[in-house]
Amino acid sequence: MPLTDAQWARIEPLLPDRTPKRGGRWRD
Repeated sequence: MPLTDAQWARIEPLLPDRTPKRGGRWRD
């Protein structure tokens, strides 16, 4: 399920560096 910008902004710093970042966001 897609994340909103607000949700992503809150969790993104917590993600491990190995997590793929596609343009800084993921979309469905």
